Amino acid sequence: MKPKQQKLIRTLNSLFKTDITYLTHGVGWLGGAKLLSSVFSFMLVLAFANLMPAEAYGTYSYVMATISIVVLTSLPGIESSLLRSVARGFGGSLFTAQRVRLRWSSIGALMLLLIGGYYLYQGNMVLSSSFLIGGLLFPLFVSFSQFGSYLNGSKLFRKLALHQLTIKFLFAATLGVALLFTDNVATLVALNMGVIAFTGILFTRQVIAKHQDELKTPPDEDLISYGKHLTVMNILETISSYLDKILLWHFLGPVQVAIWGLAYTPIQIAQGLVKKTLGPIAMPKFSQNDFEKTKQHLPAKVAKLFLILVPIALVYVLVAPILFKYALSQYTDSVIYSQVLTLLLLLIPFNFFSGFLLAHAHKRDLYIIKVSFGLTLIISLVVLIPLWGLWGAVVAHVTAMTIRSVLSWGLFVRAQKIYLNG
Repeated sequence: MKPKQQKLIRTLNSLFKTDITYLTHGVGWLGGAKLLSSVFSFMLVLAFANLMPAEAYGTYSYVMATISIVVLTSLPGIESSLLRSVARGFGGSLFTAQRVRLRWSSIGALMLLLIGGYYLYQGNMVLSSSFLIGGLLFPLFVSFSQFGSYLNGSKLFRKLALHQLTIKFLFAATLGVALLFTDNVATLVALNMGVIAFTGILFTRQVIAKHQDELKTPPDEDLISYGKHLTVMNILETISSYLDKILLWHFLGPVQVAIWGLAYTPIQIAQGLVKKTLGPIAMPKFSQNDFEKTKQHLPAKVAKLFLILVPIALVYVLVAPILFKYALSQYTDSVIYSQVLTLLLLLIPFNFFSGFLLAHAHKRDLYIIKVSFGLTLIISLVVLIPLWGLWGAVVAHVTAMTIRSVLSWGLFVRAQKIYLNG
């Protein structure tokens, strides 16, 4: 590296209180991959919105929301626990994580088969076939996603980015092409879960073949215990994240589920672009750095990211009516809800406070954050959706996320004081 470049990097490191070389290396790959993935996701949204009837799309969303909640039975918290373990040198934890999730997935598979049997008894063949297929594919669907945590913990951002981009492309292309020929919900559920299972198996085999030496290290003794803690503390949060579609389905019908989904999806894509680019980069650093080093700079970084997101949110509010008019014309009723949900973008930076607590295993604080968020959102959704419909869902999400953000910041500050006084 030339002296001028070194001087520039030192200046930027000092200005942003960040390892710019590490950040640009990670963001360069993960950011580029996530940007392209977001494009693929948006194109798939366009396909669903323009090729699938609103009622069928709402039904598909309801089925996938239910399956996403059932994923809790497979101990998904092990993925974050594995990332932390690998970052600390326990590469062999991958095999343990794989075996445990595969074993626990049988519970979720049985639950989905029972739900499918219930709808079969009720004579609803669309939902029955969808859940029965979901139950059969469930073990493969959830058990081979740990390769991403391994690559992330190993700081192999280029490989991680390329694998994520490949998965998103195959996912969007498969479902997009399928929508040209069918709007059958069960078929789309099968393709959704099948693509995830196939790519998970493929990339897991590649990781095992190319990292045999690293995988010979002993597993982290804390891997499963911490993974179970993370799963338990995420139960309410996960249920609340998908409960809106289930409640809207039962109270207002599948069309309103579709309107809500199209309102929220652009916001979720934007959230994912930020969180899944910066989050994976931050976690290994948080896991390796001590509290003293991070506490000095994290609040300033959060404030800067907030200021960056303000104009982005304002631009979306102005562009949303045009976007829906020309690209999602069947769902212009979604515009106003989507504009208000933009407030959620401004709360993304506060996730880094809870991310730091996660990396350093502050279990009590994490329980407080996640349980408070989950309970607030669940209670708000249950009370407000029957009263206010879609507006109830909007108010519930904004309220719960605001409470989560304030708690994350407050508990980080408290942890600072405890550390300084200890």
